[in-house]
Amino acid sequence: MVTPPKIPANDSIPPAMRPIVIWAGIVAALVVTVLSLPLVFSGPGEPKVAQPEPVLTPENAVELCQQLFDEPKEYIDDAAKRRRWDLRRDSCKMAFEATPANAELKAAYARSLPYERKAEAVAMFREAAS
Repeated sequence: MVTPPKIPANDSIPPAMRPIVIWAGIVAALVVTVLSLPLVFSGPGEPKVAQPEPVLTPENAVELCQQLFDEPKEYIDDAAKRRRWDLRRDSCKMAFEATPANAELKAAYARSLPYERKAEAVAMFREAAS
């Protein structure tokens, strides 16, 4: 009868190689991470031109009121966001005052009111629902 060859009990990496394998794994993970990030310094590109803010008129108040409820797709800073909210509130107010019987505009104006005027907004929602 032939005896099978003896299988070593330990198939792990030798102790001297363990730190090298660990550091190689860390470096590989960092390289993959860095290569997957978008290029921050992609060279001279075209600077972003700030879009002019729309001018509020009685003719475009309804359109601005509806349009400004959609969140912008690009990043805007806090000051621009505040101006956008103010323009939305003013346009919804102007559109509502032009046609106070329109329940949709009444609800839009109530949505644009600040939290401090919550009681007034709730009353307007109730009126629009009835």
